[in-house]
Amino acid sequence: MKKIVFTLTLFLLSTMAHAENWVIITQSSKTGITQYVDIDSIERNLGLVELWRIVEYKAPSLREVNKKPYTSQKIRTEFDCPSRAMHQVSYTWYAGSMASGEVLKEMTLADDWLIDQFDEFTLPLWKMACSDWEEK
Repeated sequence: MKKIVFTLTLFLLSTMAHAENWVIITQSSKTGITQYVDIDSIERNLGLVELWRIVEYKAPSLREVNKKPYTSQKIRTEFDCPSRAMHQVSYTWYAGSMASGEVLKEMTLADDWLIDQFDEFTLPLWKMACSDWEEK
């Protein structure tokens, strides 16, 4: 009995440590693309902010990687708020929704920063990530 309670306790603690809190940041019924951010993953250090996001694709925006269809990407993104710069740290492509199912491809990117080059998906992210940053 003690072994079962101990195992259950370990399971609950490990589940709680990996809890995610995904919220919708952008959604387009026209393109079928929805973008989520794990607000519990946001890390701030002075003017730098890192976060995890998921981009989900539904018709008409279905895509392929390695000749296999994927429906979601999990992306680690970093912002330099003072410079209005953004860096995509890593990408993982998934067969299933919300970063589930088979992992089809993983990629870590070089330290290339885009300065003030935001689009309809990255501008709302920058605004959210850098909203509490004030130039000193």
